[in-house]
Amino acid sequence: MPQPFQCILYCSLLKEVQTNFIISACGPLIYTFDAYNGNLLSSWPNASKVCESPATEFRSPTEHSGPSTQVLESVVGDVEPQVKRRKLSQVDSSFESASTEILTEGHDTKNHGSRPSSSLPPVVIKLLGSSSGEYVIAVTGENKCIWVFRLSVDGSLKQLSARHMPKRPCSIVLTTDETNILCADKFGDVYALPLLISEADQKGTSSDLNYALTSQKNEASPTEFVPTASSLTVHTKKNQEALKNQQRASSKATKRTMVDFDHQLLLGHVSLLTDLAYITLATGNSDNTHIRSYILTCDRDEHIRVSRGLPQAHVIENYCLGHSDFISKLCVPPWNQKLLISGGGDDHLFVWDWLSGIIIEKIDLRNSVDRWKQEYRSKTVQEDQKTEIGVQDGAIADQKIAVSGIWAVETSSSDDTPEPSNFRLMVTCEGLPALLFYSMDSEGHVESRSIYETKGNVLDATILAGQNTIIYTMDNVHLPLSTKTPRNPEKRSSLPWIGYIDLGKWQSKESVLDGTVGTINECMSGQDANNDLQDGSLAALQELLYGIDNLRKRGQEE
Repeated sequence: MPQPFQCILYCSLLKEVQTNFIISACGPLIYTFDAYNGNLLSSWPNASKVCESPATEFRSPTEHSGPSTQVLESVVGDVEPQVKRRKLSQVDSSFESASTEILTEGHDTKNHGSRPSSSLPPVVIKLLGSSSGEYVIAVTGENKCIWVFRLSVDGSLKQLSARHMPKRPCSIVLTTDETNILCADKFGDVYALPLLISEADQKGTSSDLNYALTSQKNEASPTEFVPTASSLTVHTKKNQEALKNQQRASSKATKRTMVDFDHQLLLGHVSLLTDLAYITLATGNSDNTHIRSYILTCDRDEHIRVSRGLPQAHVIENYCLGHSDFISKLCVPPWNQKLLISGGGDDHLFVWDWLSGIIIEKIDLRNSVDRWKQEYRSKTVQEDQKTEIGVQDGAIADQKIAVSGIWAVETSSSDDTPEPSNFRLMVTCEGLPALLFYSMDSEGHVESRSIYETKGNVLDATILAGQNTIIYTMDNVHLPLSTKTPRNPEKRSSLPWIGYIDLGKWQSKESVLDGTVGTINECMSGQDANNDLQDGSLAALQELLYGIDNLRKRGQEE
């Protein structure tokens, strides 16, 4: 049974005729669905061998170097280095012409505790689309690669480039003119690289998926590391232990990533970066107006930094300080780009005037979430479904907030005149089967709050521009309110992968999206419900879906 969609994206391709697509990432695969009827149009990799029926099956590999837990049983390409081929199982007749083998490095896959193989495709951790819908950008985590695709009118994805960054990307955005990609990585740096590369730079990028699967084998020869300290110069217990660890590592190969494509280092933090935003504002008066861009970055150490955009990214305008825990998400609402909403491990969302670094309002998350959890649990117990929730008595107060997503939603009114109630914030938290909505005015002050219940923990969401509709993905593997406890395998196949909400009607009443969402769920659910995840695969899936709370510093006071 396929794992949940960890990423989802809505794209409107503006060419001769506007065509709308729903693009989702499921493990290492990217699916393209028709947004009108929900039909599966293509998948990447191996987009030419897409199954026309809902029989595209995943298996849970027992070994993997990253958080991916499942791999499509299809051809991933002939890899040049000779490696052991191991056949997993027979697949549906529609795949009889395709190979059902997965390449491994000769490790024994029967041992779930052995070290993962690095020959499986890395999982997709980010999806981003251009405003025209022509380009789709994906990030794969284990090989630190940024992929750029061209979206065709038939829904297929044509790979244009694959660039391996020095460190693992954690967030990507496009500049206002959509000519450059800004990439923030886990090392604290922000790079700028062109969206489209020239033919001269093509040699510095991967041309296909095979490079991603074998890049680790083709790296530069490692240089042996030799510690400069010795037992004669180190005396304290902690330093002696550190020296032993360095000596153990001296025999291991040091991997070096060769970056030979066009890129520019813009700025850096001294902490792990978590998100970034790119804003362009018109400043000055009517007689003297000039355009200035800004880069907003946040990190694990509770800092939000405001830097100038290209080409003056080294200039720091100011900081927004006030968080007491890590910051995971930033959101600049389109109706007032001088506002910034930030959230993470704190019990509040912060609304900022980011140009001056002033807090406009703090939105209480903890109290509203805890109250809703109590009501949700009481309702579930009354319906005799106590075993189908992942939190017990007394555990709700112990759960901390970890904001996984913030979106600004501007709904259209009947007379096409925006009103304060048309501005909403949508917030998701790890392990929460609900969407949190906050109506606010144009100055950033909250007017009302509401919570929309879902059938599973919300993982990601995308906004259908101009349709007052949101499509969200759900975790059908773990119990609601839990990031660790799995569901009963027999009940997983009946649970949806995605859902939607019409903000104009609030409830999901009859809509054209009923057929679209239903077809996508049917396509993904036509699998063997007894194909259960192994313990190792379940742990890897948990790491993929729920990694934000790991940003919380260990040893912090409760």
